[in-house]
Amino acid sequence: ERHSYNNISNRSPPWCRRAAETPAAPAFIIKAMEDSALETPHNHRQWMPQLAPVVSGSLLFWLVLPKLLPARGGGAALACGTTAWCASDAIDLAVSEILVFMPLFSGLLSHVFTMVACPVLSLHALRAANLDSAGTFRQDSAIFVATFAVNMGVNRIVKDASARQRPCYYWGREGATEASLFHSQEFRSFYSGDTSLAWAAVAAATSLLVCRGCNEAARRVAVRGAALAGVGSLLRIVGDMHWLTDVLVGTLAGIAIGAGMPPLILRAINDGDYVTLEHVV
Repeated sequence: ERHSYNNISNRSPPWCRRAAETPAAPAFIIKAMEDSALETPHNHRQWMPQLAPVVSGSLLFWLVLPKLLPARGGGAALACGTTAWCASDAIDLAVSEILVFMPLFSGLLSHVFTMVACPVLSLHALRAANLDSAGTFRQDSAIFVATFAVNMGVNRIVKDASARQRPCYYWGREGATEASLFHSQEFRSFYSGDTSLAWAAVAAATSLLVCRGCNEAARRVAVRGAALAGVGSLLRIVGDMHWLTDVLVGTLAGIAIGAGMPPLILRAINDGDYVTLEHVV
């Protein structure tokens, strides 16, 4: 078995290739990539110097930048009617009243789906699609981490800026939810971080697999991941930790960041062209 490197094929979506009318790279580029280990994803020395700043910057964006931004209310204690967002629309209120059930158990169970099952499924799909290409999987994993970090950083900034009250506090039943285990979380409802994490993981893996030309694997992870992420997202409402709108916005944000970042990073580290790996027996 050997590996052939070409530009994105016509089966791939437009965001993974520079121009639809460019079906393949020039022959001399293909030959150079086949003949030189330094030009392939198998050798991390070729792409790591370009990808390391992206990953490092993404982690800093997540862990450091939110702390540097001014606090909501100028650092004063958050309170409904002054510095916090506590009012909810009729749909949010109705859904919350109907769906909440065993909130402590449901809230904790939601993390199994959103923070464990979805990322594990996504990384497993990337690994299974690159069993004979450890270098490609390392590159995909680094891009996955960068996407995860940006997603969590955006969510953290929005949570701090919006300061929305969680439904369990709105109804005065926080003692029966996971909020009783994690204090100082009252005004961090919008938008759902668990939801955006789950959908970003699934979308990132799907996007990377499509860019690699593994369309069937991408379809499988998208379907299975959507089922897991959907259940986890629903449990955030059932667990009385988020409003419906928190979950809907979290879903959209996760999909947008998860699907959009990998192609952008791949094109950046490949000088404007995304190179895909095709397996030729």
